[in-house]
Amino acid sequence: MTGRTDRMDAADRASERDRTDFEIVAENLKPLERKQISVETRRLAHIRERARLLAGELNRQAAERYEPPGFDFDASRFYLNPEPREALSYLKTHDSESESRLSEKKPAEGQTREFFAQSDAFRDVYNLLMAEAPDMEEDIPLPLCSYVHSQAEASHNFEHLYMCECLLEWLGRSPSPLEFLERETVPAVQSRISYMQNYYSDEAYRIFSENLRNPTVMYGDDFHSVCEDVFYGRAGYCILPVESLPEGRLSSFMRMIARYELKIVMICTVPAGDNGDITRFALLKKNLECLQPVRSHMARNFLEFSVTLPDGPDGILAAARCAGLTLYKIDTISVTYTDSEYAYHMLFDVTGKSINPFLLYLCMTAPRFTPVGLYWQLG
Repeated sequence: MTGRTDRMDAADRASERDRTDFEIVAENLKPLERKQISVETRRLAHIRERARLLAGELNRQAAERYEPPGFDFDASRFYLNPEPREALSYLKTHDSESESRLSEKKPAEGQTREFFAQSDAFRDVYNLLMAEAPDMEEDIPLPLCSYVHSQAEASHNFEHLYMCECLLEWLGRSPSPLEFLERETVPAVQSRISYMQNYYSDEAYRIFSENLRNPTVMYGDDFHSVCEDVFYGRAGYCILPVESLPEGRLSSFMRMIARYELKIVMICTVPAGDNGDITRFALLKKNLECLQPVRSHMARNFLEFSVTLPDGPDGILAAARCAGLTLYKIDTISVTYTDSEYAYHMLFDVTGKSINPFLLYLCMTAPRFTPVGLYWQLG
């Protein structure tokens, strides 16, 4: 009995020593943690200030032309040499004038992506100002440098997203998310729906028609013909199956959607037999649209796009997590014969989220991304 008691006492003493060691380590790390938080706070303050200056310059140039800000961005007035401090010096010099005109003009609807995704000059200045942020390792004690370096990539993506959020705030705009996805304003289309008739597609048409005003129908002989009806303007919408459970995405139909440059505007779920299988059908049109469902409480909102990324999708996935978006599906498709470059097809659940900062992030970091749809999935 005495031996057992001695062993228990020894174990208790060892446990106490371990707790003491952990407490000592925790106390030693506290000053380093405070130092790291201080540096990160300074970086975010820096980014917010640069966003304010950059948004002010966009509005100032626009006020001189009496046009929406940014759509003919003159980067040469920012700097003569590609140095961040030159751009910053110009911005600060004109800051008071920019501030007074900040809210005079707003970007016109339907032009948001046309500028942000296509203006190389604006992206150059944006990246220069981001690069001019204080060094994360500045004044950090040596033992913490390696830890800070390991966190740098995650911080980098968050900071880009924060810069985009601040830019939108200082521009004074709350554009529709579709403005970041379409390069021009799209005219309304007729509510005629083309599809290849069978029992399941009839049920999909019934569901979709509840969410359209006065829809009419025309039938195609095959799936290619219903796509051509939309492509050539004979119909405003068409219906295709895009997913079957348990099989998954129907790749042949997704390729057809890409071939005819169609966009998903809504998806519905149709039971396929008595064994629990389902088929998901997409309502498609030539341009993006986000139809508001009649019963939105029974639906989820999705953002779907494809993008070619030579360095992989880690940056976009990290930014999406920072924005609170949930990755639902990602597929890779080789775009070269050597399998050295891939297109990534991404699907995010964005239900209840503000996605404009993330969409601006896409415009700035992957301007050639191809939107597939911003849509509600019913059922």
